[in-house]
Amino acid sequence: MKGGKKALTSSVFVALIAGVMVIFTATTQAAGIENNETVTISLPAQSLTTDLWVDVSAGSKALNLEMSNASPTNVDVDLFVRYGQPFTGTTAAELSNQADYHSIAADSAEWLHLTEAMAPPVKGGRWYIALVNYAQVTASVDLTVSHNANPVPKAQIIFQFDNTANGCKVDGWNDTTPFTPVAGNNATTVGQARRNAAMKAAELLAESLTSSVPIVIQGCWPDDLETSQNSAVLANAGPNRIGLNYPGLPLSGVWYGQPVMERLAGTEYCRIVGGLDCNIPTITANFNPKIDTDEGLGSTRWYYGLDSAAAGRNVDFISTAMHEITHGLGFISLVWVGDDKEFQCFSGQPAIMHTAGSKFCGLDDVFSLELVDYNGGDIRPFMELDDSQRLDAMQSGNELQWAGEAASQSERNIFRENNAGYVLMYAPNPLEPGSSVSHLFQSGNPYGTSYHELMTPMQRDNLRELGLAEYMLWSVGWNPQPLNNVTIQPGMWYDRAHDGHGMVIEPIRDNLYYVLFYTYDDEGNPEWMASAATVENGVFNITQGDGSLIRFLYDYDIGPNPDIQAHSPDPAVSASLKIDFNASAANESACLEGADRSGASHLAVVSWQVNDSSGSWCLEPIISIDRYPHPNLGASWWAGRSDQGWGLSLVFFDSSIAVVLYYYDASGQPRWAIGTQSDFVIGEEITVPLKEKHGYARTATPVALTETDAGSITLRLNSATNTLGADGEVVNLDVTYHGPEGGSWQRSGLPITNLTKAAE
Repeated sequence: MKGGKKALTSSVFVALIAGVMVIFTATTQAAGIENNETVTISLPAQSLTTDLWVDVSAGSKALNLEMSNASPTNVDVDLFVRYGQPFTGTTAAELSNQADYHSIAADSAEWLHLTEAMAPPVKGGRWYIALVNYAQVTASVDLTVSHNANPVPKAQIIFQFDNTANGCKVDGWNDTTPFTPVAGNNATTVGQARRNAAMKAAELLAESLTSSVPIVIQGCWPDDLETSQNSAVLANAGPNRIGLNYPGLPLSGVWYGQPVMERLAGTEYCRIVGGLDCNIPTITANFNPKIDTDEGLGSTRWYYGLDSAAAGRNVDFISTAMHEITHGLGFISLVWVGDDKEFQCFSGQPAIMHTAGSKFCGLDDVFSLELVDYNGGDIRPFMELDDSQRLDAMQSGNELQWAGEAASQSERNIFRENNAGYVLMYAPNPLEPGSSVSHLFQSGNPYGTSYHELMTPMQRDNLRELGLAEYMLWSVGWNPQPLNNVTIQPGMWYDRAHDGHGMVIEPIRDNLYYVLFYTYDDEGNPEWMASAATVENGVFNITQGDGSLIRFLYDYDIGPNPDIQAHSPDPAVSASLKIDFNASAANESACLEGADRSGASHLAVVSWQVNDSSGSWCLEPIISIDRYPHPNLGASWWAGRSDQGWGLSLVFFDSSIAVVLYYYDASGQPRWAIGTQSDFVIGEEITVPLKEKHGYARTATPVALTETDAGSITLRLNSATNTLGADGEVVNLDVTYHGPEGGSWQRSGLPITNLTKAAE
């Protein structure tokens, strides 16, 4: 927080590690573990077992696994957990890739505390367990497993007042200067008053947060924070570590701060990344001791009252501590806002120059992914801009905005009736390192239209509640709501009784899914509609109106243009659908009539409406999940903002690839073509011939489909990356629509990226 007389800043520290691949001997110890049971597992030297499981009761909301009593005491045994599918890996890396969660510290005291507010959520069914013994000797451990219906617990926030690691000065917590009790703080020394106030700040924050992993804060009182008679850095804080690409984290290739990582992964940081000291606190918070002297801010002093906030010129310690801890919890962008700096981000890789507006180490961070540039009504995702465009947005005054739904729609968002209704962020010109981007909008005039919230950059209000920041934290990993307990297989779904019509259903992030309806119009011509939806109680519900299922049109006069969207909703079509994935869907009439569905692994009922026509169909996955390869690049892909409005869905099964291309005919109508090809190899080009299929209207009696050669698509895929063509992902297209509208859709050497998460 910076400005006026009272300022706070934030800091981030990064841990980078290297891994070693070892192939282990597999041992067979098939065992189902009962609830609240402790079993002793013995593993030969350099071996693993993947034959353990626990059947979690229906209605369970928590699953706890804890290892103890290792023998010998210094051995390293790691723990991996997966829902619904057995492990098949023979290396620790393979097990980690397959695991939903793991605990892999350099000891054998591994533990996982999983809840219904994680992804995947705790739910009834079989959870598979794998253990790896790295030691050169036989090792045994006790493994205790329990599950219950307890809700996600309130967060536990612990202040450390005596941790001197990394030069932390703790004298401020032990200051023996006499203190006069004030507003419920009955300490007799300044040091004790500070400790009481810090614990009160932690208590107030914990009321708004849920987590099964304690949040440990290292509190320090350094003597070098910027201080003068007119301004001062009151405090600064940040997560002690950041990381990416670990089990439990919903987005790949995206930075998460340590507290969010621990909450989403169900264990402490050292057990998520492996090989590190387990005594690393979650957050380090520094407070300025000079505020209690004439050297800082003149007669202004820290106020340590517990029952009420500071009034007048004094600085409220509890408000300040809550503000800074909130930065540490994840209210912080990693986009570079300081002076140019070059440093090595990853071992063995060249150093990267960081300039204002650049992504940290060239990658997205989970906070910044929620930001947009509201540039004259042209809403552009902040992380899809180039560095100079991001810098412009960071200095735009009021165009840098937060698009997260929970915060934007909150009554606390005083700008929710403006423009898109997003939350305005702090974007002053010139840039203010330590304040820009990672705070809510605040005008220079204390009486101007501004947020009066905990997370504004200048401390004017001495607030003691998370306020709007609580809902913003939901978007970075603190959502307290139970996630959907219904497993949804990503990929293509179809109805045996309505051949040629179907759905693509794939996760974007958290509980948000991309849904595409590939179908035929009244004349039997291929068309498609798309939307995004969340799952509530096992049901998608995409209603007509805002956020509805949209049939897009394409304007060739605009064409591929990074600044203007060439695709727009078809005003003549109003569509909606609901998909019920609950087990009870199998008993609905749509699934009991017509085709034999006895071999289907999952069934769902879709109820759709397009203008005045409607229907209910029974869906099932086209490909059984056990035929997916590993790794699996199955997802929906697109060419980013530079070429919007079209894309392709990929499904991989065994060694084959299936492609559905969504494009447009010469009149801008949405069309699709489909093709399959065998012998797909990651990193090598593959050409897939495409077929244009014609069928029958959604409400017509089914007839045999006809098909015409439509051209081909050539792909090269190396990974499911969130960065456009970062690993050489490229597509070439040459497709012709053979309907009366005609037209060709051609692209050459175009980089592509995944629009949705790759299927597991």
